[in-house]
Amino acid sequence: MERSSTAQRRLAGCTIVSRNYLSYARVAGESWLRHHPRSRFYTLVVDGLPAGAEAGRVEIVEPDALELPYFAELAFRCDVTELSTAVKPAFLSFLLEREDAVVYLDPDVLVLQPFAEAQRALRTAGIVLTPHTLAPIPRDGLRPSEEGILNTGVFNLGFLALRASDDASGLLGWWNSRVREACRIDYVGGLFFDQKWIDLVPAYYRSAAILRHPGYNVAYWNLHERPLERRDESFFVRGEPLVFFHFSGFDPARPATLSKRVKLELARTEVVPGSPLEELTLLYRDLHVRHGFEASSRWEYRFGRFDNGVEIDSLLRQLYAGLEPDARRRFGDPFEARRDGSFFEWAIRPREDGLSPFLELLYRRADLQAAFPAVPGGDLEAFLSWAGTHGAKESGYASELVSNGVAPLAGDSDARLDRLD
Repeated sequence: MERSSTAQRRLAGCTIVSRNYLSYARVAGESWLRHHPRSRFYTLVVDGLPAGAEAGRVEIVEPDALELPYFAELAFRCDVTELSTAVKPAFLSFLLEREDAVVYLDPDVLVLQPFAEAQRALRTAGIVLTPHTLAPIPRDGLRPSEEGILNTGVFNLGFLALRASDDASGLLGWWNSRVREACRIDYVGGLFFDQKWIDLVPAYYRSAAILRHPGYNVAYWNLHERPLERRDESFFVRGEPLVFFHFSGFDPARPATLSKRVKLELARTEVVPGSPLEELTLLYRDLHVRHGFEASSRWEYRFGRFDNGVEIDSLLRQLYAGLEPDARRRFGDPFEARRDGSFFEWAIRPREDGLSPFLELLYRRADLQAAFPAVPGGDLEAFLSWAGTHGAKESGYASELVSNGVAPLAGDSDARLDRLD
């Protein structure tokens, strides 16, 4: 159902984080509320806050509020980035039941001006997007490149504005159905988390609008076309106020590096000492220090271990994700490892050939097959020995996942290991 469009419609801001990103949510939320004092700012913490943690002025939403019956399955199958993006449509649907319009911002955003242009666009548009770039990128061998943009998506989802409308509801329902099973990086398959799907939105929804104001979603990927200027206490881009800067890949502990996503020698834009960009990065760093970055950045991700304490690595997530939905549901809560019939028990139990499902997936690596060609068979014992020692250290999985009882081997096994270095 469309709601009436007025200049005074209620606009809320929101973001999604894991608990160790709380300082990001505090900075983003406080900066939003400074420029939208009559608004609200909601933060979905996908793994919940530790007991006693203070959220500041942002309103915390727990995952249970979304009422997703498949949330545990999603939290196990996805890593933290995949989970945070996969729940975005459900979170936005939850908020549009309470607010007239919602602006989603990535947590690594600093708001510097009111979102007046976005609010004007929402008077007629149900969906507002911002492109990564507004002009062709130079062919100079530096990053980002247009090929990179084509891989990750035309529109950057560090910003998305929605007005309660039929188009917004349609988008969120369609998008949620896609990212539930396909929210990952798969360049060959045309996926980049939740973002590549949005390339289709202007074709699917008539009320989708593209906001081309240069002061929105300024980041390392478009600074070559939007150099910063400082006038008194404000920042400007091409003569327009800088509305928000997206510090994608920025580490407050290393403010001289704009983004960890681009190698320094390939970066088109540097943080030059004394420049407006350096002033902005230092301002952002200081805000993180004031909002508890040092403490919260050390908090452990809640969905990083089974309930028996064994760490969940990417191979286990991949193994679980590769199962048919009915098979996943048969295991129940995948984080519960201490009961009969659990996913944990199934994943590490050796079959007749000596390999567990986890080890079978690990063995698909071409270098392992070359080093231990007779698995199952005569090389099984050497492979199990490697998997329980060197393999665990090299690949970052818990040695407990290799429950084979085989002692480390010397001699021939060491020679095989040398070929894997």
